Order: sequence, then C-alpha cells, then structure tokens
Amino acid sequence: MPYIDPSKVNSPKHSWGQNHTVLIDTGSGGWSAAEGTWEDEPCLGLRWNGSDSHESIGNPQSRGNPTWWIVPDELSGALRREIELVKKSNGLVTCTITKPDGYTHGAWRIEAKLGTQVKDRLGASPLPFHPPEMAKRRCNPDAEYVRADGNGLFCLFIDGAWSGHLYSNGIAEDENPVSIDAYREAFVQNVTKAIAISGVMT
Repeated sequence: MPYIDPSKVNSPKHSWGQNHTVLIDTGSGGWSAAEGTWEDEPCLGLRWNGSDSHESIGNPQSRGNPTWWIVPDELSGALRREIELVKKSNGLVTCTITKPDGYTHGAWRIEAKLGTQVKDRLGASPLPFHPPEMAKRRCNPDAEYVRADGNGLFCLFIDGAWSGHLYSNGIAEDENPVSIDAYREAFVQNVTKAIAISGVMT
C-alpha cells in the first residue's frame, strides 16, 4: 500500500471532523499534521503517512483505515511551533543519507548542504549545530566538520557543507526502530533550529 494522502484521512468519521486542514505533509515515509476537530472541539492531529516502499497505510490505523493521533491540548501549542519551524526549513538545508558501494549493512553516508540563501548570508562563517542523538543510531562526523570545546563535541557546516557517517547502534539494521527517514527528518530539524538560533536569516 503506498503513501496515504493526509487530506483523505477522515476516520473515525463519528469523531474526527471531515473538513480538516493539512498543516504539513512530508510525503512518502514521512509524517503529517492536520488541524481539525475531535467531537466538535478544535484539535491537532498527527500521523505517519505510510511509504511507497512498504505495505503499510501508516500509523495510527483502525480496522484497516488510516486515522489520526489527537495531540493533548497541553502539547499542541509547542508542537504547532515546531511544525512551523519544520515548514520554514524548506530550502534552508538538504540532507541525503545513502549506502555507497562497499558499505556494510547498517552503515550509511550522510551529506548535507545549506541552501544558497543561508550560505550567502553566512559568508565565510561556519554554522555550528548538533546532530540528533538517538539511542539506536550513532552519527560520526567527518573530521573536518567536528570541533571540541569545554562543553564537548559539536559539528560545523563549512562553506555550506557537512558530511559524516551513520550507523545502527547496538541493534541489527533490520530491527532498528529508528528509520533512516526519521533520522533524516530529525537532522533537518536540528540544523533548522541552529539556523534560527544563529539569527542569520532574520
């Protein structure tokens, strides 16, 4: 089953409003968020979209129908802010994770580039950031893109580029609950936050 268009996810019909607005859709293998109503009360819904490469309708689901996970009111404000930040990342940074020939199973290559506008505004200045810390994934930056200070290690975009390696950490790749798509998404979010903190785009 391919990716499920979040604009067409209308279950459960007795509770979820039928005129929801999709706030963000990160495509096949990604996630979506929507503004809707749950039993006539405004709410925020989240779901995994499913993927063209897997037989899945995404998550959550009920009786074979794709559904939404309703975010508690106490968390919705913070999540909306994060969603807006992710939306603003379009064009700011790209991240590709590949498996070059000769790499063992569970080893990946990460290459990231800043968008032209960000790179131009930074000029010769590097952009510091921290890769995502996930228990089942280990990120090893290439030596030229990592530095140390009194607070430990941090990474740098230099001339708009960064690269490194990603490994399955303490678990077989086929059993790893942290997908490559999930790590890529978290990586982009971390870099986007670093761009916001730097103030280079303000």
